[in-house]
Amino acid sequence: MAGFDFESIFLKSIKGIRGSAKNPKNTMQIVIQNRATGEVLGLDGWTSDFEQAVDFGTARRAIEYCKSHQMDDSCVLTRFTSDESWIKVPCSGFDKG
Repeated sequence: MAGFDFESIFLKSIKGIRGSAKNPKNTMQIVIQNRATGEVLGLDGWTSDFEQAVDFGTARRAIEYCKSHQMDDSCVLTRFTSDESWIKVPCSGFDKG
């Protein structure tokens, strides 16, 4: 659909919400996942252990990281830490500029 801005809608939907799996006061967890392997980005590279995933805190930070590292084969995963369901947004759909 031409003109549909996923990034803007996604960012507006989580505006003001930050999270960390390690901090129970926060309510969101935002990580990067390799779509081919299902692994998430950890401090030491890709890992299958979600507990070791880097939490980017905001979707914008995760998306910018993907763009700046040309990670078109990845997606941003977001979830409420009290929920097991993830929202998945592919990194390849965003403007490279």
